Amino acid sequence: MNKKRIAAGCFGLVAALFFGLTAYAGETDQPEGWYQDEKGTYFVDYRGNYPRNRWYWIGDRQNRGDAACYYFDKDGYLVKSGEVDGCTVNREGQWIVNGEVQYRPFRDSHLNETTEQFEDEYGQPVYSDIDEKKWCEESAGTQMILVDKDSHRVQLYTNGNKVRDYCATFGEKDGKKHQEGDMHTPEGEYYVCKKKAGGHLWRALGISYPNKSDADYGVAHGIIDEKARQAVYAANDAKSYNWSTNLGSYVEIHGNRPPVNATRGCTALRNSDVEDLYNQVGIGTRIVMMA
Repeated sequence: MNKKRIAAGCFGLVAALFFGLTAYAGETDQPEGWYQDEKGTYFVDYRGNYPRNRWYWIGDRQNRGDAACYYFDKDGYLVKSGEVDGCTVNREGQWIVNGEVQYRPFRDSHLNETTEQFEDEYGQPVYSDIDEKKWCEESAGTQMILVDKDSHRVQLYTNGNKVRDYCATFGEKDGKKHQEGDMHTPEGEYYVCKKKAGGHLWRALGISYPNKSDADYGVAHGIIDEKARQAVYAANDAKSYNWSTNLGSYVEIHGNRPPVNATRGCTALRNSDVEDLYNQVGIGTRIVMMA
């Protein structure tokens, strides 16, 4: 195959910031950069590998500029002007939200091999310190969803067995959610309080945030008053939900997973994964959310 390098004047000198290590080590001796052949545009990273079936951050090594995020298909070609599992890319293949390219500060690609490596080229989780034996024991005779923010995973346990394992992204900011608009994802014990199919998020499972502990924190820190706390207590006792306080609302497990932690506090899965999970669970299913 005759592959031509794209002129540096078009894309500049580049470096990749990525989520996982490709399994195709040392595929080419081509220098790091953008290339073009008769099938489309592709990228070679600093190790001589082609990113496949994944999002990939690419920045300007020479000018230390911000990095944009691109998606490469199963054959390693850049996807342009369309949607990837609910996320939109522009004519240059850059991930956009409401028409705006999403950037992150440039960092050398080597630094991300450990910090961002949560998913392989097949979309499977690559590491975790989850005590799966513990959660198998806790789910005996019942069903539960485990959300582990550290390893970017959502797991489904049924009758003492782990039956599903998905990769996820979370709120834009690290930490535990305490109030509306803080961009954090909750931590604690909850349950599925609502199910919604369709819409721009594909499928959504409502999380019963806030719980009683969240309400206690809110009163102690002046976020809500006693009346609001009692309303949250009543909703929890009724196995319902209260999304009308300053603690936050509409926290869900939904589709249209962005390639980085970029939600307003929700847990985001690939559309195919959230549809699978949606079909497996019902209202009242226990949700455990860990840091």
